[in-house]
Amino acid sequence: MENLNEVFTEEQVNNVADKILKSSIKKVSDELSNNFYSEISSFLDEHYSNKKDEIEKKLIEQITEEYLKNPMLFKYAKLREKMFLENKEIITKALTDEAIANSVEDVIMQYTHRNYHFNWQWKDGIVKVILSNWHLFKDDERINNSLLRQIENLKKQNDNLRNQLNEVNVISAE
Repeated sequence: MENLNEVFTEEQVNNVADKILKSSIKKVSDELSNNFYSEISSFLDEHYSNKKDEIEKKLIEQITEEYLKNPMLFKYAKLREKMFLENKEIITKALTDEAIANSVEDVIMQYTHRNYHFNWQWKDGIVKVILSNWHLFKDDERINNSLLRQIENLKKQNDNLRNQLNEVNVISAE
């Protein structure tokens, strides 16, 4: 034992032990701090993400409801602009198609009306367009069904008129 005392004094052993203890406490404290920070950071991040998603969902629902009630409010100008720009092609095509269809229908109705002096020319023109493009229409099921119904109606009308004519002839012959 005496050899040990000659190598280290009690004071030196206490100093070394004190340094080791302080160093170990610092390392354990740093490790705990880092682990705590990582855990709390993950928890807060997950909590923040969940709450953010929930708030966004509620906000979108609220804005949607308000927009549907009053879409022309100034505060929705950017939303309207964005929706229009994203759907410009679809909207423009639909509006153009509708405008053309309405215009064509209005023109045909105006010029084929019985009060229009040259309505017969328009009607003849419509028939010529249909006949010259019949290859585009002849296989269309809707057109064929419509024409067949019209032919059946005309046949029935013709038969009724013949029956009435026969009745008149029978009565006048008596």
